Amino acid sequence: MSSKIKKAEAEYDAKERLAIEAVDRKEKYDSAGKRPRGRRPDFEKRIHLADSQAQKAEENLDQLKKDQETLRDAKAQIGQVYHPCDLKSGKRHTAQDISELLEGLFDKIKSATRGLSEKCRNRVSKAQRVVEEMIGTIAFFHAMIDVYIGNIYRIATGN
Repeated sequence: MSSKIKKAEAEYDAKERLAIEAVDRKEKYDSAGKRPRGRRPDFEKRIHLADSQAQKAEENLDQLKKDQETLRDAKAQIGQVYHPCDLKSGKRHTAQDISELLEGLFDKIKSATRGLSEKCRNRVSKAQRVVEEMIGTIAFFHAMIDVYIGNIYRIATGN
């Protein structure tokens, strides 16, 4: 993602320079006392074209940065979601709850990486395949806690 952003930044800078150069050429032509023969170049068209290309490059760069931020946030949320209990309220997370949350996060990650290479998208798919095992671990944790609490209850009550 970083390399795509660097390329997009370089492309935006180049397009922005072209737009500035087009304006400079027009100003230089208009300020020259003696004009060359022939028809006047269509500076307005050139300036408009350069501006629209710079705008498209900027939009592309902004989208890539937004995708990178989405990716960063989703990856951070995976660590918060993958926990047997809600860290703020202390409420127990069921395996189904975590599964839904993780799938939602991976959907965000997939949409943010849609423009990347197939190799990168394959790595995301590989990470997503581990979700099933992660859910199994949470279910096992809750089952073991239930057994442990049940044993403590039996010992305390003498049953």
